[in-house]
Amino acid sequence: MVAADTPSPWADAEWAAALIALTGETLGGVHLRSPTGPVRDYWLERVANLSKQDPIRKIPANIPEGRLLGGIDLGATLQHGKPIAETGMLGECHGHIVIAAMAERLSRNTVHHLCSALDHGAIMVARDGIEAQTPARIALIATDEGTEDEGAHAALVDRLGITLDMTTLGIHDVDNEIFRLHEIERAMEMLDSMTLSEEQLTALATLATSLGIDSPRPTLAAAKVARASAALRQSDTVEEEDVMRALRLCLIPRARQLPEMAEPPPE
Repeated sequence: MVAADTPSPWADAEWAAALIALTGETLGGVHLRSPTGPVRDYWLERVANLSKQDPIRKIPANIPEGRLLGGIDLGATLQHGKPIAETGMLGECHGHIVIAAMAERLSRNTVHHLCSALDHGAIMVARDGIEAQTPARIALIATDEGTEDEGAHAALVDRLGITLDMTTLGIHDVDNEIFRLHEIERAMEMLDSMTLSEEQLTALATLATSLGIDSPRPTLAAAKVARASAALRQSDTVEEEDVMRALRLCLIPRARQLPEMAEPPPE
């Protein structure tokens, strides 16, 4: 059985890597606030190793829309005498974890298409005389190097279940690896049987409201993280430590107010 949380600053980062490897596209992904450097590179390597996706594909911030979505395959079109669609990068990444580099610089169109893939598991291609729906079920790691005033687009961040801030971590903070690949595989077998109690769900929803979080997505993500956390611990039930981990990874980073500052409900 995996050991419980350690107090090291690296612990939540290690758990986040295991959680996204376990849950994949069902969690949306990770909003990763971190500068470039060895700490971020090592964390991304951990995700690749735990998810058996090495290397993980990267979507550059300046990717042309045609490359992202695909368009007409000129060679195949000339050969067959009719428009033939070419698969874009999102379609090529179907079923995989993907890194969106420099998410704070993504164009609005790119953000829109990424959100569509996260929402529907597919994208609509309507360009160059072609109309087609392409499967694009992905888990997205949005690496964000911006300041608080120029971070990744809010619509994209809202769809990424985990928010992980490693801006203050140095290489000396990197601790021992908590998980191995076989533990992820065992957790996959247990995940579907994990459920939250009504009290735990109510607690997460109440905390989200008290933190000023309006969107329901972070609360739903927190419930998934709590279940996945219990599965990773090889536990039969979701315990308080799983709910607390979900709170740290999904809700607290999105807080708009302190709980004591929340307005009382109307009479």
